[in-house]
Amino acid sequence: MNKRKSRQPHCQYCGEPVKKAVIFRGEKVSFDASPDPAGTYMMQKRRTEEGDEYTYAEWLTDQEAASLRAQGVLLWKLHRVTCPKWPGRPAPRVAPDWLAAKLAKLDLSGGRRG
Repeated sequence: MNKRKSRQPHCQYCGEPVKKAVIFRGEKVSFDASPDPAGTYMMQKRRTEEGDEYTYAEWLTDQEAASLRAQGVLLWKLHRVTCPKWPGRPAPRVAPDWLAAKLAKLDLSGGRRG
């Protein structure tokens, strides 16, 4: 018995799992692997005449997305919107006070490692 291995694709920049889908222009793009409460794309699986199955993503207006969310429909976000390492995206800033407070809470009394 042959088992088909299902490998989930990952983002080439941040390594997070992504979901691939075809958008209206026929382009295959990456979406976050999980639905998002603020998502604006609806996913649908469709079969081609040849029998192949593809996931298609349809962009929704804010009003359409809100209406579908109210009905319990799951929506997704483009991964390039949420990816912290997407090219051209500025590096996330960490407020020094916030970082200092977090470091102060850590128990670093074990000494140096190495």
